[in-house]
Amino acid sequence: MINNVIWDFDGTLFDTYPAIAGVFLETLRYWDIEEDWNEILRLLHESLSETYDYFSKKHSLDREVFRKKFVETEEAMDVSKAVPFDGAQKLLEHVIQNGGFNFIYTNRGSSTYGFLEEFDYMKYFKEVITRDDGFGRKPSPDCINYFVEKYSLEKGETLMAGDREIDVLAAHNAGVKSCYFNSHQIPIPTKPDIYIDSLPDLIKFL
Repeated sequence: MINNVIWDFDGTLFDTYPAIAGVFLETLRYWDIEEDWNEILRLLHESLSETYDYFSKKHSLDREVFRKKFVETEEAMDVSKAVPFDGAQKLLEHVIQNGGFNFIYTNRGSSTYGFLEEFDYMKYFKEVITRDDGFGRKPSPDCINYFVEKYSLEKGETLMAGDREIDVLAAHNAGVKSCYFNSHQIPIPTKPDIYIDSLPDLIKFL
């Protein structure tokens, strides 16, 4: 039985990818570059790092300058532009009611807190870890191992839930259960322990 859930944020709890793709468009327009929104969205589901790599190489931009400009724009995002997925609140409450813990492990920065506070979601989480906390980025197991050790979690009762292959790989690398939420209908080659097409589908496993 799964008691504890480590949640990814973007594309898993909150439907932020359309807005993030918009931020990439806005960032590229700083250099008078126009790109395809759907292509940006596809690359984002691979990884943020690969998206930086692709567009910086394609348009001969300094990768670090491009990354910093994107992060600056992303951190100023209007939090009302992205909302939780249907079923998210019910799942978070269900975990707590059953005596378990919810955590967040995200490659997003401090803007994560703005989204959570906007929807009064902070109360559902034992701890939130963002990219600003210095852990290795997914698929590194470092942050998952940190949660397991700090809160004495049983790995067999702990789930990492995310919408990208790197979330599944991070779970595999840490030895916890994995859940792939196919929130934008993009298949992955790595097999998760649990596969869902909507968040409410997860409740039967908790």
